[in-house]
Amino acid sequence: MESTVIPLENADDFSQAIDSARAIKSKYVDDRLEWYKTHKLLPRLLYRLVGIATVILSVTLPALTAAQFANKDLIISCMSIVIAAFTGLGSFYHWDRTWQKNATAQASIEAFLAKWELELARAKEFVAAADRIKHVYDATDDLIANTSRVISSETQDFFNNLQPVQQNTAGKTSAPSAT
Repeated sequence: MESTVIPLENADDFSQAIDSARAIKSKYVDDRLEWYKTHKLLPRLLYRLVGIATVILSVTLPALTAAQFANKDLIISCMSIVIAAFTGLGSFYHWDRTWQKNATAQASIEAFLAKWELELARAKEFVAAADRIKHVYDATDDLIANTSRVISSETQDFFNNLQPVQQNTAGKTSAPSAT
């Protein structure tokens, strides 16, 4: 009975597999991770600034109603409109949820990238030479699949939470109520 000897891949084949895996990661993961990194700051700022402004305007309003000064009615009306606008915009855009989802997605993708890097190191150091290339591509496949799940889940959650502008009984449009 003859035995078949399977030649082990050489170092060049393994290096090419690593380079290919890194190119695949660059194409399918890096841009998505960068998107979450760059789309986390604005919702956080809007949530914080609009929230703080709403609180400050709201607690100032009663004091101003008791005071006497020129154009009091106009100033109080404008402040009330700004408070209502900020409250409606915050309720409609849910900047807090967007900030949280983008930060969570970023952290998840970064964790998957760390795991992927670990698997590449494991392939080099601990996996049998004949299985190294397969291990690299399996790890890369897992990275792409996990990243896709994060993006799909975040996107689906975004669309599930969209609220259409509602019509009140007088036929005028209004922002949706907070949920």
